[in-house]
Amino acid sequence: MSDERQDLFDPTHLPSGDSTIVAGDFNAHHPLWDADCDEADEVGERIATWLDSIGWTTLNDGRPTFTSYRSGGQTAPDAAFCSPSLARRTKWSIGPDLGSDHLPMLLEIRTGGAPPKMIRKTRWSFKKADWLAFQEECEAAFAEAGPEHESVQELATRFHQALEEASVRHIPRGARNRPRPWALDPELKEAVDARRAARRDLRSGDRSAKERWVEAKRRAASVERRVSQRQFREYVSTTLNKHQRLGRVHKTLKMWEGASDDQHRAAESMEDGDRTLVSDRDKANAFNRTYATVSKQVRDRKVDRDTKTRLKASNVKTCHECWGRKSGYCSPFSEEELTRQISQAQLKKSPGPDDLCNE
Repeated sequence: MSDERQDLFDPTHLPSGDSTIVAGDFNAHHPLWDADCDEADEVGERIATWLDSIGWTTLNDGRPTFTSYRSGGQTAPDAAFCSPSLARRTKWSIGPDLGSDHLPMLLEIRTGGAPPKMIRKTRWSFKKADWLAFQEECEAAFAEAGPEHESVQELATRFHQALEEASVRHIPRGARNRPRPWALDPELKEAVDARRAARRDLRSGDRSAKERWVEAKRRAASVERRVSQRQFREYVSTTLNKHQRLGRVHKTLKMWEGASDDQHRAAESMEDGDRTLVSDRDKANAFNRTYATVSKQVRDRKVDRDTKTRLKASNVKTCHECWGRKSGYCSPFSEEELTRQISQAQLKKSPGPDDLCNE
């Protein structure tokens, strides 16, 4: 069966700024980035033509980044490109085997100044807190008389400020990378090392080496699942089975799934004017300020007056029995009807709104 899919890939739509790096699995082959490629394919020719038109260069050094499960052949469908000025400050290399048929590409870029620091969430160390000093400072702050006629909001703000100042002075705070015990298991470490060694021994046309690599990959994946499940059962039956806060349980489960938010990455920062916001609190405050600005109501007295007039006219209450015609049950009663109703009224009853009894 022939492949009737239409290839619409056009590299001219990719960004091409001087500070841009284009990298990924293009599934394209060309001698520019694949040393074992003798003849470029159609997609590779498109990319090569695009690189020549914008004056860009290839960062790959020609080593293969992909190994086929079926044939064991090694190619380089993954590539990285950038401008010549950026290429002089960029180093391309291949990362360790992570269990995929593709090897990761590592790009190191030299920049001016100090290297960026890793920002990690800090936590209160309540076990090391000086609770006696904390209590004394809080009681002293609460004993101080505040301004007269303070509102509830002002009292709450002063209360929160006293707690925060005492916490900063008497409760240590820091950030420590939590270990992943399942990643340190000796059996798993041995299986991962064997998988990486088998990949390094791969040679084109060596079928036995390819089979050893595939078997090592399967064994490493199986060991990782088994070790993770065993460690998780032990953790749940011991540590997590004790009395724990719900927030801590949630963070632990996220960390186990590899979705921990302990580290703030550069892609998670937010720009607010000329400031770069990283913490969740700063981002929330910036959002609230922006929302308050765009949600303010612009008052126009003339428009408001006309709107109120139309609203009042549309809200006129109309009787659903006579629809404003004062007929039927809504028509005025006659003198005969009044006399008849008075004669039928019961005696010795409480007076009505006019303070008159039926007698």
